[in-house]
Amino acid sequence: MKNITLILILLLNFSCSNHIEQTKNIKSAEYYYNMGKKYSEIQQGSEIESIYYDSALYVNPNYAKVWWETSTWEIKIGNYIKYFEYMDKAVALNPDSYLGWRGVVRLYYLHDYDGALKDFFDLKKLYPNTP
Repeated sequence: MKNITLILILLLNFSCSNHIEQTKNIKSAEYYYNMGKKYSEIQQGSEIESIYYDSALYVNPNYAKVWWETSTWEIKIGNYIKYFEYMDKAVALNPDSYLGWRGVVRLYYLHDYDGALKDFFDLKKLYPNTP
């Protein structure tokens, strides 16, 4: 009986360590982002690029760069609703980097002058000492 218990404990230990090994194979969000950027240089908006960006967001949903990259394709094809959905997430995660971009898109593409001014004033609040 003691041998059977020992064998069961060893089998359990090996099965748990095998499971841990499998979860270590997940790449970082930065890896998927870089792979997506590589395909973006070849053909922006491709399906493989989208898969890499989706994988990066699966690993780290708080990765603002990926939300911004995803939004750039949406603005190019004219899908403003999806653009703002993605860009709003990027701005919420990193406003000092992406708030100005959102304001520029509101100004030049949508002619939403009030929204653009709001974004620019919010950006000015983040950097009060800049001219």
